[in-house]
Amino acid sequence: MNSEDESTEETLSTESDSDFDSVLGDAKAQLEEDRDATHVQVTRRPVPGYQEVRGDIFRIREQKRKGFAYALGHCISADAAMSAGIAPKFCQHFVELRERVNNEPRERGTLIAVERPEEQCWIYNLVTKEKCYEKPTIEDLEQALLRMREHAIANRV
Repeated sequence: MNSEDESTEETLSTESDSDFDSVLGDAKAQLEEDRDATHVQVTRRPVPGYQEVRGDIFRIREQKRKGFAYALGHCISADAAMSAGIAPKFCQHFVELRERVNNEPRERGTLIAVERPEEQCWIYNLVTKEKCYEKPTIEDLEQALLRMREHAIANRV
C-alpha cells in the first residue's frame, strides 16, 4: 500500500467515525430527553386498542388511569440472571419478579408472563437465549414474540 492509499483510508475512517459520533450523539440526546420526561407521552396508535408510548416505561404506573391495563416486556436468558440491560430495572421496580421467573420452566423461545392484578399489568419475560452472556437468535426472539402475542390475545391484554 502506498502513502496515497493510506491517507485515503484514513480520511474515510475519520468521516465514518464522525458520522457515527453524530448519530450516537443524537441518540444519546433523545435518550436523555426520554429519561427526563416527567410523563408518558402517547406517540401513535399502530394497532387499534394499543398505544405506543415514549418516556420512562416505569412511570406508566404513576400515570395510568383507572381501568387502563398495560403490559411491559423485556428479554431474558434461560438462566434468569437478569443482570444486564433493562432487566435489573424490572427487578428493582417489580421486586417479586425474579422469584416468580425462577419458579417457572425456562427454555429459549418461550414466554414467562407474570401478572400483577392489583395494577392491571402483565410483565412479559421473553426467553431469547440460554445464558446471559450469549446473543439471542432471531428464531428464538420470533418464537417468544409469537407466544407473547398468543398470550396477549388469549388474556385480552
